[in-house]
Amino acid sequence: VVQMASVEGTGGIRQCYTDIAKADKTGDYDKALKATNRLLKKFTKEGRIAFKCKLVALIQLSLWEDALLLIKKTPAAEMGPAHFEKAYIHYRMNQNEESLEELAKCHSEDVRALELKAQILYRLERFQEAYEVYKHLKNHKDDHDEERKANIVAVEAQLASSKADITASVVDSPDTFEQLYNSACVDIETDKLNDAFNKLDKALPLAQESLSDLPEEEMEEECASIALQKAFVLHKMGKTEEAAAMYKKIESVKSGDKSVQAALLNNTASLSHRSNLNDARKKLKSAMQLDKSKLSRHQKFTLLLNQALVLLHSNQREPAKRAINDLVKEYGSLKEAELTEAALHWKAGDAMKAVAAIPSNDKLSILARTHILVNLGKWDEALTELNTLSGEMKKKVGVVSLLAAIQETKGDIQGAVDTLDSARKGWNGEELVRALDTLATLATTRERHAEAAKYLEELMKVKAEDISVISRLIRAYSYVDASKADALREKAFPEGSSEGVDVDELEESDWILYGDKYKQRKEAKEGIEKADTEIVTGKLRKRKRKRTILPKNCDPKVQPDPERWLPKEERTAYKKKRKNREREVGRGTQGSAAAPSVEYKGAEGTTSSPRPTPTQSEPRQHHKTVQQKKKKGKGNKW
Repeated sequence: VVQMASVEGTGGIRQCYTDIAKADKTGDYDKALKATNRLLKKFTKEGRIAFKCKLVALIQLSLWEDALLLIKKTPAAEMGPAHFEKAYIHYRMNQNEESLEELAKCHSEDVRALELKAQILYRLERFQEAYEVYKHLKNHKDDHDEERKANIVAVEAQLASSKADITASVVDSPDTFEQLYNSACVDIETDKLNDAFNKLDKALPLAQESLSDLPEEEMEEECASIALQKAFVLHKMGKTEEAAAMYKKIESVKSGDKSVQAALLNNTASLSHRSNLNDARKKLKSAMQLDKSKLSRHQKFTLLLNQALVLLHSNQREPAKRAINDLVKEYGSLKEAELTEAALHWKAGDAMKAVAAIPSNDKLSILARTHILVNLGKWDEALTELNTLSGEMKKKVGVVSLLAAIQETKGDIQGAVDTLDSARKGWNGEELVRALDTLATLATTRERHAEAAKYLEELMKVKAEDISVISRLIRAYSYVDASKADALREKAFPEGSSEGVDVDELEESDWILYGDKYKQRKEAKEGIEKADTEIVTGKLRKRKRKRTILPKNCDPKVQPDPERWLPKEERTAYKKKRKNREREVGRGTQGSAAAPSVEYKGAEGTTSSPRPTPTQSEPRQHHKTVQQKKKKGKGNKW
């Protein structure tokens, strides 16, 4: 090899392999591809290694078609086994079934093949099979252990989402931010929201620390998925204001990840659909137009379902109907689609179509049909639906209460009593108290005082100090056994407990029977009667008169102007303005002097001038100004 290299110079075998090694180290696979082509052209005997190097270079450059063509054209003897490489190429081209076929030809213990198989099964949403593969790889140790653990927890999260039974996590304590994120997803699916929030809170700074080499914008974009999941947890916990603030902050980052964008648009639409339906509809429309190849089947289904629900709430029946049809076409007749279609028929006023749109016999569908029938007043059909429930669901407090209420409405009081009496045996606490109270009330209504006393005795065991229960039991005993009534009364209300009580006043007080509202009305009536009596007898109490508030500049020692209430033009001191006084200037013969001012006096020497105005100053008076009407000018007839 050395002699050949010296002859060929820089194009020798050693130089070619050196160039390939350097290119692999620096990541310059274009240079590596050129070196392999030069090697295959000049040294045809270096087949197997050279072909493999070229294949790897093509894969690293994402030239999938060229890589497949190289495998196809190169004989197996020269290329060597390339099943894993071919499977990886098909995986990157989203040809999952072809990839699995190639992986089946690999060795059963090939770690690379097993990991790729698990990833393909995850993509195909065959999570249980993927989980079994990862469990097989659990004890394998290499440089990719942390990534493998993160993938295992991701599979566990998907299994938890599908309500699969997972006994225990394969990963005991998550360390990296990817493991913490995926573990938080498991907690979300199992309704452990506080644990999920704590893990995400820990994962975010770890991610920022791990990605600190990246520019700040790229780091925020990479951390957007963690922040989005944290906001979703706050949303589920009912902290909508904090969730909305986080969603807004994530939106400002403008992540390029399409799955993050779709989830953000869906979640913000879900948050604002009650306050702004139009905005929610626009956001879901934008989400539907994104590339959904990276979204899981469940996420795609949620987008379609939310779009149908928003259209339904917007009273857009035809678009809602089309959205429901798309949902059924894509995912089949699922329960959510049936309930949405039933709601559409109900809003359209066709209740029987709404009932027919829910053919399933699961508990949610049965309760939905019962709800519609109860609203229609069809008690027999509603009872039939409720009776189809079985197991523990039929013993639930809400179901039993509804069943008894329907029976009571129909007039079947005994049926309601039997329903409550048989169901209460498995209850305790507040549920038992309500059942016994209802049973005692029903028995008293039918004047079955012995039954009422029996239920009230059981109720007293739970609420021994409740005065209302004791009083009701005394009343029931009074019809059945007077001696028991007296004994219980003496025990509950012993002698001496009524000292200082005016019995006559209590007997005359009707408010004890009719409540506090009657007492208030009676006191108000007595107050009116007392006022009337004072008027008749002349014993009116002194009422506090309102104090007159004088203006700030008023002098109480000075007599006010007696004409202050008269209009301005009627006052003595008012001088009427003369119009067109300028016309009177210069009248008379030319050159004549102005006539002197003459004061005319009457016979008694009194002036005929108006009365003098008051000398004192007074505050400004408020009055209406009489506006003189303007003369209408003759308009131009043209």
